[in-house]
Amino acid sequence: MELILLLVLVIFGCVGYGMLKRYLLDQSLVKQREMVHKERITAMEKGLPIENLQSVVESPTIPSPSQEKVLVWVRLVSLFFGLFLVLAGAGMCIAFYISELSELREAWSVGLIPVLAGVGLLLFFVLSKNFKENLKSE
Repeated sequence: MELILLLVLVIFGCVGYGMLKRYLLDQSLVKQREMVHKERITAMEKGLPIENLQSVVESPTIPSPSQEKVLVWVRLVSLFFGLFLVLAGAGMCIAFYISELSELREAWSVGLIPVLAGVGLLLFFVLSKNFKENLKSE
């Protein structure tokens, strides 16, 4: 039991670290974009050409994930959680159905909720393949 708790804490710690890292990156992007915006407004007020200012979006120092990479990640996450929910829901259905308690045997259909949610995620995984091909062609 203590090992499971430790594993859960490590997983949540890793997820929290990733979220914090992403938040800090987004905050630095916001600050840089605000600075560029102020520079452009000042240049417009003084009548200077704006084309000389480099956009933060086009800056090579700031990594920006392409839409294709984000879509691949979302598709993989939906595949993983879709399979997990389908299998967990099927396990719940079977476990409730073969239970000796009559209350659980009557509630076997509760396991259909995660099964259908997983089917929805798997359907998204299959249907989003067309979006990936459309992004490549652009």
